[in-house]
Amino acid sequence: MRVVFVTNGDGYAEAVAQDFHEQKPRDTDYVEFGEIRRREAIAAARHLGLHRGDLVFLGFPDGGLAQLWQDHWSRTRPYTSPYTKEDSPPTPDGAEYDGQDLASLVAASCAPSGRAWS
Repeated sequence: MRVVFVTNGDGYAEAVAQDFHEQKPRDTDYVEFGEIRRREAIAAARHLGLHRGDLVFLGFPDGGLAQLWQDHWSRTRPYTSPYTKEDSPPTPDGAEYDGQDLASLVAASCAPSGRAWS
């Protein structure tokens, strides 16, 4: 079994503000919150009997996926997260926040022998 997390859940402004006790969280707070959510997902998966290798984290922008499909399909206009201020997922392969890369990486992650990145 493989579980693909498309986002890290880093764009939930109310939760970030509450968890970090900040009325106006910084972009670094959102990134850190995404890492916390990622660790929670790993712990939950482990509790369900899954292994770390069964999980794939793509790191696309929480709250921005519709924009990738509608306004940022092409690599010539990557989306920038209003929360993290990032315009690409944290990967070594040069992917951008755009619909083409999202579709490609989801397909690769779900393929029986494929792995995007973890």
